[in-house]
Amino acid sequence: MLAFPAAAGNYAAATETAERLARRVDGQNARLVDALQRGMADGSIRPVDPHQTATALWASWNGIISLAWRPDALRRDEGELQRLLTLAADVVKRGLVTD
Repeated sequence: MLAFPAAAGNYAAATETAERLARRVDGQNARLVDALQRGMADGSIRPVDPHQTATALWASWNGIISLAWRPDALRRDEGELQRLLTLAADVVKRGLVTD
């Protein structure tokens, strides 16, 4: 199933690739955790769990980007992806609830 790919199996190259990717994502998320912590410290970001928030944001962006790889009607072109990413960033910044 596309949403839940099978494990890498017994292929060393696939296992190493998956591990390298996980390390890179962890590194990027660590940078985001740091930025969230700095924002909370200066009051520009409300208090949240920075690790969980970084994971949620990464997963959201990853989901949007993966639409470019879909082989079906869910596939989006570059322009649509850019608009979705811009919208997602706006929702993160401003939220959905009106004041």
